[in-house]
Amino acid sequence: MRSIVLVAALLIGSFFPIISALEPIITYFLAGMLFFAFLDLKITKEAFHYSHLAILSINLLLALVTFFILKNINYNLATAVFLITFAPTAISAPGVASYLKTNVTYVAFSTLLTNIVVISLIPVLIPHVLHSRAEVSVLGMLPSLSTIFIVPFALARIIYFNLPKTKQFLLKFKDLGFVFFAANICIASAKAVQFIHDSKQIPATEIALVIGISGIVALLSFAIGYIIAGKKHPYISPYAALAPISYILWQNLIVSWIMKKFQPISSNTTE
Repeated sequence: MRSIVLVAALLIGSFFPIISALEPIITYFLAGMLFFAFLDLKITKEAFHYSHLAILSINLLLALVTFFILKNINYNLATAVFLITFAPTAISAPGVASYLKTNVTYVAFSTLLTNIVVISLIPVLIPHVLHSRAEVSVLGMLPSLSTIFIVPFALARIIYFNLPKTKQFLLKFKDLGFVFFAANICIASAKAVQFIHDSKQIPATEIALVIGISGIVALLSFAIGYIIAGKKHPYISPYAALAPISYILWQNLIVSWIMKKFQPISSNTTE
């Protein structure tokens, strides 16, 4: 059922691009989604595994290799592929893990690690690899990461350890996290359609190429994560903006399929 809801959210956003005006609330929906995912989180030593470093290293290496291979063929495409391959674990990943009844702690640690490392490397790699003059500040990105990830995590842990009755009460509304997730997909879909509509300077063939490559990268990212683990940037060019948007759409289509394919039988609380 949830996979159907995600596809419906994508379609609604695609047909009503005016919904993209709600983009500012995505941050708060993400924070709410993660709060509910972290509310009953049990942290165990199994959450910290060498595979975190393996996934991070492969993503960084893949981003650099594909960029230097493609840059002499199509520089705009190379830039687009670099940005989506270099991107950290999706901030919504712990929430998705919660819906799938998998190891939320493992995914949460991977999300935090990859986001911190990527944020730290962006000021170095963006100017030198992409030869961009865009000013990128680590400190400028930390407030966003704090609002979306760290604050919900800290608040959830405080309630988990100190307010057990409040925790049990709030867990009755845990499905609100999925509502926030679906709403964000709808808004992101609308934003993608609106961006494509406004990007008249990009040829249709180039748009199709970037969207197609984004789909391949999304599939590859999920495959790498599955094999190893068993289970936003300054304006640079229109292509650089189009790629992450396309990637998000492909990513959520894949997520909807995974949720349909591996839908948990039990509705018990996620550990």
